[in-house]
Amino acid sequence: MKDYLRKLHGMKLFSLKDVATHTGNESTTKSLLASGVRNGTLCHIKPNLYAVTDMATGLCAANKYEIASNISDTACVAYHSAMEYHGLGHQLFNEMSVISTSTFRTFEFEGVTYIRHQPKIMEGVMVPVMNTKIKVTDLERTVIDCIDRIKYAGGLEELLNNFTSVAYIDETKLKTYLDAYGKSSLYQKAGFLLSMYKKQWRLSTGFFHHCKAHIGQSTRYLTDVADNSAYNSEWRLCVPENMSNLMEQ
Repeated sequence: MKDYLRKLHGMKLFSLKDVATHTGNESTTKSLLASGVRNGTLCHIKPNLYAVTDMATGLCAANKYEIASNISDTACVAYHSAMEYHGLGHQLFNEMSVISTSTFRTFEFEGVTYIRHQPKIMEGVMVPVMNTKIKVTDLERTVIDCIDRIKYAGGLEELLNNFTSVAYIDETKLKTYLDAYGKSSLYQKAGFLLSMYKKQWRLSTGFFHHCKAHIGQSTRYLTDVADNSAYNSEWRLCVPENMSNLMEQ
């Protein structure tokens, strides 16, 4: 038993299948996991996902980013949760946004709610060198994702606050992810919002020409229709009338 627990502590997070590769027996695996949960050395996060317990705190040894990344083989931290991971979250939320092609039900563990979103593109997922148990959208993909779904970024004010904290951005990657989405509305929203950070992020005129070449002829809305009462003719976009106030804040 002690040998198995030592191996599990090395893994930190694991499924029944992961443990079975060491025990060689499903019945033994289930017994081992059940025993560990009962005596507090293991914690049961969700069906078929376990982790070791930090004996100093009695809490799960895996952090919320590690848990989110291991919910499924394709799970990845995204949207506002990725902003937080990159050190840009102005507010801390008790929700984790997870993109995953594999479905899972929303669940709560140790005060954090894990919510699945269907990924729209597959590019831009990184595994940090300092922690290979985490999968997270890179900064540029996170920026484009959050512009695409502003409500999952914590709202427009939160998004603008986060963008203000960005010191460097890779323009080529931004274009790559915009092109992967291929949505006229996203080119419009990205062109409008990122023009406010053109100097700070050192974005080229060519980047905005690229966005304008793909915006089409339709007028669209930056956020919820009810909040958009001002028209920006350059990007054919209806935006909140208090946009200037939000930028000043």
